[in-house]
Amino acid sequence: MGRPAGSRNVNYDSRRAGLASSIFSAIQARTGRASLRDLAVASGVSVSTLRHYFGDRNGLLDALLEVLGEELADTLEQVISELPVPFSEALPALMAELELAVAGPLRDHLRVALVEGLATSALHRVLLYGTLAPSLLAIEDMLEARRDQLVPNPNLRVAAVALVTPLFFCLLDGAQAAAQTTPEPDEPPYDPATSFKVTRCAVQAHIASWQRAWVRPPEASPSQN
Repeated sequence: MGRPAGSRNVNYDSRRAGLASSIFSAIQARTGRASLRDLAVASGVSVSTLRHYFGDRNGLLDALLEVLGEELADTLEQVISELPVPFSEALPALMAELELAVAGPLRDHLRVALVEGLATSALHRVLLYGTLAPSLLAIEDMLEARRDQLVPNPNLRVAAVALVTPLFFCLLDGAQAAAQTTPEPDEPPYDPATSFKVTRCAVQAHIASWQRAWVRPPEASPSQN
């Protein structure tokens, strides 16, 4: 006897996550908005399979945005775990690592999340809470570990939003510009460590502004015994 229509098999969740990842690859390869049928063909499955696991296109993108959020948060947590303690050293190191990540593996993650998440009103909430919220939690943890360097009684969520949101947009803009530039045959390969000149200036100005608003001046820091 077969499974009743609409029932879930034991590997439902892992299969659903695997399909969301394959859909991400399909969306990356397209320049325009892909229909559910387009995504099914590109992923090598039927439309009915996608409907079984996701319901409709919005349900599919809902799952995809959550997967992207988890991967983005994992990257941030790894970067944050290796940062020095003082903000004067931690923030430049964080920006350098994010610049490299956004120029490489995270560029398409952020592009797909922002384009798809903002294109449909039903997905705005998923973009905010499924994709960006895990990253904000990672930044909040970084700030909590350095609370003694911050102004008194800081709202860590507000501080995290103020720090990371403009950075993602700046870095994504720089990465997209670099990706669209075709070098001449005699030019060296694109090197993200030496590019992003305009973007880096904007990022540095933002960091300086954030520190003035949120970090205690050195003379105001608690004295250490």
